[in-house]
Amino acid sequence: MGAPDSNNTWFNQPYQFLSLHVVGAIANLTGNAGEWQKYSFRFDTRRMSGFRLIRTRLQLPKVAACRCPNWQQSWQSWIQAGAGAHRLSPTKSLWLRCGLALVLGLFCLLLNTSPAFAVLNDDHYDGNIFPLYGGNGYLVPVRLTLAEALKRDKPTLLVLYVDDSRDCKNFAPVVSQVDAYYGRVADILPISVDSIYPKDSYDPTEPGYYYHGEVPQSVIFDRTGKVVFSEAGNIAFEKLDDKFRELFDLLPRSESIELKRRAVNEINTELVQ
Repeated sequence: MGAPDSNNTWFNQPYQFLSLHVVGAIANLTGNAGEWQKYSFRFDTRRMSGFRLIRTRLQLPKVAACRCPNWQQSWQSWIQAGAGAHRLSPTKSLWLRCGLALVLGLFCLLLNTSPAFAVLNDDHYDGNIFPLYGGNGYLVPVRLTLAEALKRDKPTLLVLYVDDSRDCKNFAPVVSQVDAYYGRVADILPISVDSIYPKDSYDPTEPGYYYHGEVPQSVIFDRTGKVVFSEAGNIAFEKLDDKFRELFDLLPRSESIELKRRAVNEINTELVQ
């Protein structure tokens, strides 16, 4: 079928369509630029939504045609012009294929990636518990060994934990709260049990000496390195605070201003007046 009547008022409106250079580029990339001359094209003028190039036997997607200024010019010349304008060198073609393969590979990788979930009340590993649940990434990794801390003439809190324990996850905010109140005057040492090298016996300056098979394990040393508190389990902040009050000769809780817990988020709390 030939071109539509140029006297058609709808055709004379200044609509812009995709250039046939796109058609030529598709033909060139698919390696069928020469085959396009063997197929005829026709316009579908039964709808007023615009000229549409009917799909050929190459089974390519529908491509919108442009408004040709000279309808006597053959469609084959437009296709050849588009193919020549977009013909790629072998090097560029190779880079284009490598880039498309990389994008496709990344897309497939994202589709196969499982979402990450951090659950407080389970025994699964989610990462280190102190940045994740305690909100304090400063605590780990520790900057001192237990032997070095015991020589500093400061009280020390040793916390033995594992990252895949619900009790340790719930205890992490308590350790962070102790660090907030006493971190400048005491050494807070959270040490993972998994990092303790197994052996038959340990020295009193080694964390393995104080591990009794339960986590979390909290051990408080005074300035002389003597153990003044040792208990396993999810201990309340107030219990640790009372022991530090004794070590620093502070007012007991009964004689100080009563503080109340206020929720900071779904995990952490703080004490306020």
